Amino acid sequence: MTTIPANTGVILNGVGTHTFAITTAPEFDGDNLLTGTTIDAEIAKEESNSYYILANGENGVGFYNPVLDDDYTKFNNAANKAYLAVPAEQAQGVASYSFRFDGTTGIENVEGQSEGTAIYDLMGRRVENPTRGIYVINGKKVLVK
Repeated sequence: MTTIPANTGVILNGVGTHTFAITTAPEFDGDNLLTGTTIDAEIAKEESNSYYILANGENGVGFYNPVLDDDYTKFNNAANKAYLAVPAEQAQGVASYSFRFDGTTGIENVEGQSEGTAIYDLMGRRVENPTRGIYVINGKKVLVK
């Protein structure tokens, strides 16, 4: 693809300065689970989807479960950041999707998590997938690097 259609989420990886031309190309009409926000936004979680935010987590750059609010129904997505809304039946047991940027494209690692594992941050908020920091997992404090 030589042109990225309007309002289409993409992931770019590179070193240095890159220039992109503004285009009036039509919007992408295929399937794209990647969604983004141009402003800080609170995303309402739908039961039919599993959500993952773009982050540099424990397995490198990839998509990880977001930190949910106190009632587990919303998460915050920062301005100009992307997230995935994957149909729940496709994402069963998947905690993260990570990438390999060595000339090969595609998803490098899909990491699962056990169904019964409850993970909380130190403020007592439930976390679907920790990135870095100290968390309470199965009643024990765990440092995630």
